[in-house]
Order: sequence, then C-alpha cells, then structure tokens
Amino acid sequence: YFNYLTKMGCKAGKPEEGAQSESTGTAQAKKSAGSPEKHKDHDSPFERTKIEQGDIVYWSKEEMFDLIVEKVEKKGDTAQVLTLKNLTGDLIPDVSDKDVVKFRGPQLHIEDLKKGAELEFKCQNPPDQSVERGVIQSRTSSEVCLKLPDTYGRHSQQWVSREDIYVLYVIVFNGRKLKNMDMGFKNKSDPYVKVVLNNPESKAPKQELRTSTINDNLDPDWNQDFRFLYCQSVESLTFEVWDEDVNLGVKSDDFLGQAVLKKDQWEGEKGFCGNLPLTDRNGGSIKGGEDSTVRVRVKIFEPQEGGGLVEEIAQKGDPICKCT
Repeated sequence: YFNYLTKMGCKAGKPEEGAQSESTGTAQAKKSAGSPEKHKDHDSPFERTKIEQGDIVYWSKEEMFDLIVEKVEKKGDTAQVLTLKNLTGDLIPDVSDKDVVKFRGPQLHIEDLKKGAELEFKCQNPPDQSVERGVIQSRTSSEVCLKLPDTYGRHSQQWVSREDIYVLYVIVFNGRKLKNMDMGFKNKSDPYVKVVLNNPESKAPKQELRTSTINDNLDPDWNQDFRFLYCQSVESLTFEVWDEDVNLGVKSDDFLGQAVLKKDQWEGEKGFCGNLPLTDRNGGSIKGGEDSTVRVRVKIFEPQEGGGLVEEIAQKGDPICKCT
C-alpha cells in the first residue's frame, strides 16, 4: 500500500520537517467555525474540504477506504466530480466530493516519530526479515535512528527506513447521542476524543492523541486520523470522550464516556470499522448518555518490501551509528 501511494505521487507521502499533523496540530485548539476552505453541505454528513489530485479519501457511500484521487473536475461554483483509484488500480469515475472525506492516510509523518517512542520494524536483510524492536533516538526526513535492545550490545543503534515500521492507523469519525454536560439555554457539550494506546510492557511514554473540539454539539463529526507506532505487546485502544471546559483551570473537563477496543478486534486484513457504545470507567451505562456511541476505524499497516513512504536518502554504508 505504501509503495502504491509513493508511485501515485500522493502528497501525504511527502512529509515536511516543519509540517504539523492534522491530528496533533489542532489538538489544543477549538474547531474553527470560519475556515475559508471548508463548508457544510446540507446533503452531506461531512464538512467538505477542498479535494485535490493525490489526496487520500474515504468514500462513504460504498464504505471504501484508502482511495487515491486520480482526477478532479469542477461542477458549478463549489461542487467537484472525482475519479478515484483503489489499491488494485481500478478507476472509479463520477464520485461526488460530497460523498468523500479527506484524510492524511496511514503513512508516518515526521511529527509521528517522537524521540523516546518504542516501535517495531521489519528487518530487510534477507533471508532473516524478522520483526525487531527499538526506541527512537533521532530522525531524518525518511529514516529514524533506533536504540536496539541490550541483547544486541550495549550501544547498538540502527537506522531504519520509515517504510519498514509497523503502523496502527486510527480514524475517529463521529460521536452520536452524547451526554449534555453544559447548563444554560441552548448550551451543549463541547466534545473531543482522546485516543490512548495501551501497552503495559512498554517503558516508553504512553502514546496518546486527541481530536479537535467541536462546540455545542451532541452529534459531532470529527473525521480525524492518527498514526500510532505499533508493537505486538499492545493490548487495546481506549477512546475517551470529554466535554471541554474553558474556565482558567477552575473546573476540569467532564468525562462523557469511553470505549475500549481490544487487539483481537482489529487484527486481520480488514481491521475494524464500526460504532462503539460508550460506558463509564467500570463498563457500566452512562446516566443521561445510555445510547452514546463513537464511530472509529482501526487497522494495522505492515511494512512493505521494496515500498517507500518517502524518497530514499543517500544509502549509508554501516547501519550501526551513534545518534545525537
């Protein structure tokens, strides 16, 4: 899949050093109501964003993921007609932009590779090609330098290309029938989702990402995607839904419920996509939010032999290095 995206010239496969993630760059800010590139269509459940050639989209009408925009044609002042391409190279013509959602995709971006994070990668030295584990020490535009386990030697480090890293790809689509925690006329909860990767064996800092906040909405559409560095020891993902309160620290955010997705639910070729009921911390129902749900997609993307998320940098002679 990564190799396919690279060949297609997909923009998401060309991370820039200073670029901010859509999933992390908006994490601390309220969702803008006046973005010039987005508008709500009365026939579409999605907030429409300008679609360009090379974008990665989800086609809601047919429940098809990871499609590449091959061609964009204008229809009227704002509407667009798209030609999409799937992973097998088949073209899908005449798709309305009202029926698709744009995502960054599963390729790792530079902000996903934080120093100290633990990951697994596929060793590309035939005939071994085993799965190894390391901790990020530093990074370049296309590689990371990993500290390997002590079994390899006290100071063992190795450069690994991003295409050889296992990725757990997560999309948070929406929440429905969330509990209202705000008082006052026409006031409603301001929900966001915190996604937590549960890996009890890891000594690295916990991987935790969050969506933007949507104001006064009990049926929010977040439509944001995230990339987690994956290890086999990961046990589950927790989706925590919160009501954001801006009150200068006087009152903490209100808990609206959570859903736990276990590893065996996303393993397999298709991964998981569906609605998860929200519960309290103990798995019980939420008073005033008994029918609350969150819709997500979770899928493991494995390394692809000979693939590439970004252009290869100059080949290094010895893979063992000393990172600063």
